[in-house]
Amino acid sequence: LELNGYPTVKTGVNTTLLELAADGIVFGATGHCEVCKDDRKPLLLSGEGYRCTGFVNEYLKCSFKTQTPPRTAWQLTEVAKAASGGYLKKLKLKTGDRLFASELGEVDAESGVVMQHHGGTFVESISKATTCIVTTQEVAEQEPEHDDVETAKEFNVPGVEDTFLTDSVEKGDIQDMIPYLLWGEARKRKRKIEETVSSRFIEKDGVSMDADVGELASKAHVLVDMATKTVYSEMMNRTDLVTGINSFYTLHLLESDSTASPQYWVFRKWGRIGVSQGGTKVEECSTKDKAIANFRKLYEEKTGNAFGIKKDDFEVKKGKFIRVDMQHKVFSGGKKAKTGEASEGGGGGDQPLGQLSKAQIEKGDAVLDKIDAVLNEGVDPKSPAGNARYLALSAEFYSVIPHNFGMNKPPTISTADMVGAERALLQFYLRMGFEDMDQADTSLTPISGVMELPLPKSLEESAKTVCAAKDIKACDKKAVGLAKKQAGKPNEKMEASQYGAILLYTANAIYKDLNKCLRDEDSGAYLRGNAPFGEELASTFQRATRLGASS
Repeated sequence: LELNGYPTVKTGVNTTLLELAADGIVFGATGHCEVCKDDRKPLLLSGEGYRCTGFVNEYLKCSFKTQTPPRTAWQLTEVAKAASGGYLKKLKLKTGDRLFASELGEVDAESGVVMQHHGGTFVESISKATTCIVTTQEVAEQEPEHDDVETAKEFNVPGVEDTFLTDSVEKGDIQDMIPYLLWGEARKRKRKIEETVSSRFIEKDGVSMDADVGELASKAHVLVDMATKTVYSEMMNRTDLVTGINSFYTLHLLESDSTASPQYWVFRKWGRIGVSQGGTKVEECSTKDKAIANFRKLYEEKTGNAFGIKKDDFEVKKGKFIRVDMQHKVFSGGKKAKTGEASEGGGGGDQPLGQLSKAQIEKGDAVLDKIDAVLNEGVDPKSPAGNARYLALSAEFYSVIPHNFGMNKPPTISTADMVGAERALLQFYLRMGFEDMDQADTSLTPISGVMELPLPKSLEESAKTVCAAKDIKACDKKAVGLAKKQAGKPNEKMEASQYGAILLYTANAIYKDLNKCLRDEDSGAYLRGNAPFGEELASTFQRATRLGASS
């Protein structure tokens, strides 16, 4: 195996080393993946084809599969040549195509959604943890037994007819497995997972912490080292568009408010963003040093990085969580809850894992620049290699900027409209809540007469003379989702057009000029010199003021 470039430990597939060697001897050594081009990872036999076990980038495992991999003649070691009386040495080893019982298939989206809502997922290899095998009566009755059927029976994994999935999709709920059994015993049904809007956070001493710390919130706070400006609170995230993973991991080191007899706890929480699935754990530590050591150990286990290194030195490790930089008021000088008091509202509005820092949002914007560059190259998202590039960059973006997809699989960002919608969201995060409203210049007042201007019928009509049509379209598209969730929790219900106005205001498309217009003491003269700009954006000003966007 080593001579032919095959792994001998941790192959990443369910096929045994003996089976891999036999396949290579008969059909030839498999070549490398045409998608990720990882020359250290040959395509390996797995089920009904050959699968890549490499990574497209640090954020995405390659999912390329084929039944006709490139091959070269298998090379034999001297020991193998001498084995069995030199039998293998006498063979004329050459390449050929292996025949499979069926073609490679894909799991349909509806089936995937139903399975995920009940705590399940689809896998490509069989293990003792597998719930069931979905197949047909014909495959189940094959003689000799199909390899996957044989493996499933060895692991006591039941087989069910493919109508088990179609009926579950049609009825919107996982059906009882018994009527569909082809072999084995039916497994117990998993409970349906409930979706949530976002995690809840509270703020104490200028640091946000997860509300699930429970009663500890009333007697403890997140440890902060003011000398080194270190906050012992970390948010980690990982999104994989191949498996549909969209997971978070929260870590807090809590110190008791009482200094007379200090106590320390390490709190952790994990799960999928936007669903009730997951868990929490609190460990009490006898000393501060032991608590810090435990915190550091957990952080390094999850990220592969040492805690406390410079932000720019963080290295994304394949298959590990990435660090998400959060905004804390403890070092900003802004308003924060008094010492010893916990208050609601540390969650960053519509941001599912709390308020992201400006630097983190800028990282997300940089990833969108990469996707823009791929789009400008004209890369086809339908080609295997092109799809992999978009998948990898989308996984990177969603890891850097956490999203709440509930149990749905994260969508691939592969169009200019999708990039525009995500840029609008980032600008919404960046502008709403990051400006210190307590320091606003009270000498500046709203532009005289702007509220009396006639209200245009749509955002497109109001802004078409100052913005590109694609920017308006992107804001309109993103606004629909924000309006549905009533992002930012406005005092009055807001329509999609109102959210669109704010997105357009905060977007780079007009922000520089609009901000100058609103804050310039001679704003009236500015508007008069740009009459179309002022008149057409009257509705934007009027609606944005309701959320304080133009304060």
